[in-house]
Amino acid sequence: MKKYTLMIIVFFVFSFKLNALENITIKNELLAPLFDKNVFVYNVFVSENTQIITINAVKEEDEIITGIGSKSLKKGLNVIEITSYKNGKETTYKLNITRGEAIYNKETSHLDNITIEGIDLNFEKDKYYYEIDTEEDRLNISYELNNPLQTVKVSGDIILNKEENIIKLEVTSEDKKSETIYIIKANKPKKITYERETKNNIFDNHKLSDEELEIVKYTIVVIIIALIIIIFYFVVLKKNKKHYYIRRKYFFKK
Repeated sequence: MKKYTLMIIVFFVFSFKLNALENITIKNELLAPLFDKNVFVYNVFVSENTQIITINAVKEEDEIITGIGSKSLKKGLNVIEITSYKNGKETTYKLNITRGEAIYNKETSHLDNITIEGIDLNFEKDKYYYEIDTEEDRLNISYELNNPLQTVKVSGDIILNKEENIIKLEVTSEDKKSETIYIIKANKPKKITYERETKNNIFDNHKLSDEELEIVKYTIVVIIIALIIIIFYFVVLKKNKKHYYIRRKYFFKK
């Protein structure tokens, strides 16, 4: 089976626009899967009598494309690359074109394989749920069709910006009568936010413990009480002293 590669890319708010073609077509032939600018590998099967095909592509303004036009085919596998150049960026699409008859199961909706770059998925075609841990903001997911005329729809949390991200691969058989859904749960570690550390006193930079905070509280209370006593003492003393001088003055006048 030929391998289809799907690049699942995280786009940040200010990320650049993907440099990609708008469409690729081959006259009288079908691409599998159907064209999507984010899918870069396709299979095409033509009859044994087809010796030449014509590849067309829809491009944007100021975009340069190589690899299109009329192509001669040998029997068996022919690999043709179509490359887009724009604004200094390069994007390549690969067509695996097989000339000759191929027999596939039209009723199956199972995939032959799913792989994720850098992660051991342990794929089994009858296992439909997978859970992975990743710190990456970009996952490179590849899937291998059992029948090149199956269709695959990828949906869910394409942008991995949550702690739990669910990605679905919905596979439909060639005869459109069967559908299989593979689910990948991508867990990202919880983000830890750090509070700005401030000095708690002029002598120490470390964060005070609960015991130290209690000592500080009691110290402040004692200082406040002492200040109140001192102020009260001086106020009373001054008042008594004033009364003393008044009484003394009155006594001497007598």
